[in-house]
Amino acid sequence: MRSLFSSNRINKFLINRALINRTVLDGVSIDLTDKQITKEIRRHIAKGTYEIEERSLLKKYLQPADRVLELGAGMGLVTAVCAKNAAKTISIEANPSLIELVQSNLDFNGLSATVIHGIASTKDGVSDFHVAPQFWSSSTIDRGNSKKISIPSIDVNRIIRENDVNVLVLDIEGGEDELLRNSDLSKIEKICVEIHPGVLGTISASELVGYIIAQGYTLDFNKFDQVFFFSRPTVA
Repeated sequence: MRSLFSSNRINKFLINRALINRTVLDGVSIDLTDKQITKEIRRHIAKGTYEIEERSLLKKYLQPADRVLELGAGMGLVTAVCAKNAAKTISIEANPSLIELVQSNLDFNGLSATVIHGIASTKDGVSDFHVAPQFWSSSTIDRGNSKKISIPSIDVNRIIRENDVNVLVLDIEGGEDELLRNSDLSKIEKICVEIHPGVLGTISASELVGYIIAQGYTLDFNKFDQVFFFSRPTVA
């Protein structure tokens, strides 16, 4: 036990000081060399808390036959967890500088997923995206201290239809409200979503939870922080 404790402390030290190139979370080896992995992100990785809510819920609920559409890949850790536990994973990431990192993390772990660059939307076209210094804060919503770029928008409903998607995973920094309210959820059995009251406001965030439940979903009350998991019986 003492040896394991010491090993964990050493690993945390090495990660925080940027002295190792890779580490493993949930059996997924992730690249730590990318310049977009800031000290704050590195700190969460060292503690093992980076995306822990999504990782825990998806490992619990994903089934081998599931077809996942992830909106907001970040560095690709949750993408890899989905790819390990589901039959098919498609991920849409708006930040162009993260696409290579996501793909390299998948490739290193021998995992297969389709990574699409674009903004998750309800129609194909072009939209504005705001790139923040901390990549996990980048959003379609201007939150200040960000750089605006124009990138393709991807029709989520088209992706769902073409790939028979039954699971949605969303971490899109406030875009979840508009997207979920305007998506065709008729064939979606499971939704894992981080809801951002700091962006949406507490009333809109609460109303979104109510909206999802009104569509026939049951909420897993073992939620983590702002990450919610909803499910409903298999739909024909």
